[in-house]
Order: sequence, then structure tokens, then C-alpha cells
Amino acid sequence: MRHGLQDSDTCVLYMQASETVGHLFFGCVLARQLWFRLLQPLGLAALTPDREVGLDDWWLELHCRLDPSARPIFDSCLQLVV
Repeated sequence: MRHGLQDSDTCVLYMQASETVGHLFFGCVLARQLWFRLLQPLGLAALTPDREVGLDDWWLELHCRLDPSARPIFDSCLQLVV
């Protein structure tokens, strides 16, 4: 919208919320499904975001909670999505 490419800032997939960075990565239903499907095979499905949060806040909170051996896997998933 800022660049004049669309008339509204509403999420084009579900028309329920503003299309912010937090919404695109965590708030949108599709984004949460993507995170779940990426993290589930790694045994990290409990880390799926359940609300709109800042990417850096989410990463830092979960990175600290993870076992040190699981951190590289989590970081790789995050880099693939972002």
C-alpha cells in the first residue's frame, strides 16, 4: 500500500486484519499453518506462534527456551521462511 500497489492494507488472503509484518509472519492463519508444518517434523510444534508478535521477540524467547542442540535446526527453519 505504501508503494501504491494496492488500495487497502487488509490481508488479501482472509480479509480479517491489516497486512503488517507481524500479521504476515505470525498472525495470518496461513502463516501459523506454515510454521506448524515446518516445526512439527522436527518435534518443535509447540513453538508455533499463536499470536502476532515481533519476529525478533519470538525468536529470542524461543531460542532461549530451546535445548542448545535444537537451536541450529530452529534457526535454519526461521531463515528458510523469512
